[in-house]
Amino acid sequence: MALISNTKHNSDLVYIPDANDPSAIPNLRLDMKDGVAIVDDQTILDENNNSVPIECMLIGTQSFYGVLQEYPTKWLKLLVITTTNHEVLKTKRPIIRSVYIRGDGRKNYLDSYRKATCDNVNIVESIMKITFVPRKKQTQTNQTITTKPPAFNFTQPNGDMLKKIKQISGFLSTADVIERLEQLLLSDEGRNLVVLTGSNDTQTIREFDKSFNQYALSGGESLNTTLALNPASPTSLNF
Repeated sequence: MALISNTKHNSDLVYIPDANDPSAIPNLRLDMKDGVAIVDDQTILDENNNSVPIECMLIGTQSFYGVLQEYPTKWLKLLVITTTNHEVLKTKRPIIRSVYIRGDGRKNYLDSYRKATCDNVNIVESIMKITFVPRKKQTQTNQTITTKPPAFNFTQPNGDMLKKIKQISGFLSTADVIERLEQLLLSDEGRNLVVLTGSNDTQTIREFDKSFNQYALSGGESLNTTLALNPASPTSLNF
């Protein structure tokens, strides 16, 4: 298991970034155009420059809505610990990373999560494998393009891997750590996002879109951060 290090110092088994310090939160980016995972601007490739599947522990999820690119959309934020044995990921101890997915990637994740739970896979003690699957799509101008959205698969490990997962899960399930993870999940990392809880989705999206459209009509090139709604009430981790 490739353990992920930190540049901060504390005695925790797992390094949990500070939600109030966006620069301290390491991101895992899933590039749907090239079908590759990127960490700290380094692509995760093998010796033949092929995309490497990413294996990780899923720690929690939170739904968001807002603007990361040119228009508002639904996003799903995942907190994960990568376990893939790759030189870009090899470090000293586990660290929580965040990754945002949308569109086909978001749908693929939700479908895979439902299937895993229906198959009685213990999500909290499973390994989530991320691969990229080419998909042809029609653009608004009727052009055919190929994207490579992430696909997800949950499997139950055994042996030493399962022992390590149980050890990490035990640490992450304590009350004070869960509070820190919830803060990390609800953080928008300085972006124009609002939290969706399921019960507030329709109204939150309507108000956000209204603010976004009003700003766009006024000639602005991007949404001003002051127009973002206040986050909804914190929710528990979605294991």
